[in-house]
Amino acid sequence: MARMKKSLKIFTVVFVLAAVAAGGFYAVSNKHPANKTNQGMLAYQAGDYQTAFEIFSAQNAVENPEAPFIVGAMYFAGQGVEQNEEKAFFYYEQAADFGYVPAQTTLAMLYAHKHRWDDAYAFARKAAENGDIEAQMLLAGWYENGAGRPFDMQKAVHFYELAAKNGDLNAKTALYLIYKEGKKGFPANEFAAGRWLRVLQKQKALIKKLQ
Repeated sequence: MARMKKSLKIFTVVFVLAAVAAGGFYAVSNKHPANKTNQGMLAYQAGDYQTAFEIFSAQNAVENPEAPFIVGAMYFAGQGVEQNEEKAFFYYEQAADFGYVPAQTTLAMLYAHKHRWDDAYAFARKAAENGDIEAQMLLAGWYENGAGRPFDMQKAVHFYELAAKNGDLNAKTALYLIYKEGKKGFPANEFAAGRWLRVLQKQKALIKKLQ
């Protein structure tokens, strides 16, 4: 249990850094070198967690919902501040309420870990509706396997298809297998399986060509 909690802490901070970068942080920062977010991230990456915490905790969440997200991660991991899971969730939810999608996905995963499935599904749906592939894949897997509630293959396929339309290779593979073999009452469909197989082959060929 202790090892799992430590892994979650590490994952959460790495997820934060990746989410900020994916959200265009570096593009914004290059245009505005004095940007406070830039200063905070540079301090964080240098291991100056106290300075990073001070910068992000002082920012306006309405103007920059990334800030409470990062503050939440620092509370969760105990970086620059004493570890406090309750405060971590408070800041994560603040960022999520202001529409910051990585916070919604993070909360979905953390609530799933706590087996608080109503909250996990609620936050995952918000992120999935906002186009987050990871949340779409979470929901697809949960519905397929009956995580926290009875399985629902119709909903699983729905979320796999959303992720597949966003280019996720694993989602396309899952759809091919489900349609090829059928699963848990969901009927096989040779035509749909063939379509997803062609999509898979085309994407894999493109990936190979670009390597």
